[in-house]
Amino acid sequence: MVTVIRRGRSIALSTAAVGLLVMIAMGIASRQRISAEWYSWDFRSADDDARWEIAGKLEGLGPQPRAMAEHWYLEKLKVGSMLEQGLAEERLYEMLSLAALPALLPRVGGDDQRARLRRIFEAHPEEAITMLIRIMCDESVDQDHAIKWPFAEIGRKAVPSLLEILRGSWPELRARSMEALCMLNTEAV
Repeated sequence: MVTVIRRGRSIALSTAAVGLLVMIAMGIASRQRISAEWYSWDFRSADDDARWEIAGKLEGLGPQPRAMAEHWYLEKLKVGSMLEQGLAEERLYEMLSLAALPALLPRVGGDDQRARLRRIFEAHPEEAITMLIRIMCDESVDQDHAIKWPFAEIGRKAVPSLLEILRGSWPELRARSMEALCMLNTEAV
């Protein structure tokens, strides 16, 4: 009889211990999500000065909080003060933000900025090609920045996508694709 009671206690204690471990694991697993929700709420209710710090924390908390910070940086890049534009540009480069390509390309001035864009191209080669092709279709974007050197930076990886455009029906886009291929100096032309 005593062994049955001890056995019952040990089963109860081990069940409680396993339950406690599961609760701890769930808390650790949901910590990032809880942090993301907290910082997202805090971000929406903060003033601009505090948002810079909070946006930096949002960058590392998953895709949705990162997108929120990225969107805010892009907005600051468009309408912020010169200092804010510089900070936003810096953060977007650090994030290797593909969504920022249309906004960053016209701002490229020196080799340092080209090297930073090169890192974005290296981090997202296929997506960068797709984004550059979309930029080629945009009449409002300076095409010199969209064509002349970005495809050369990506290199031969861009050739299949550019050849696909040549098979398309849009004459202006085909001409830009041909120009990009000529700049790549490949045998594909």
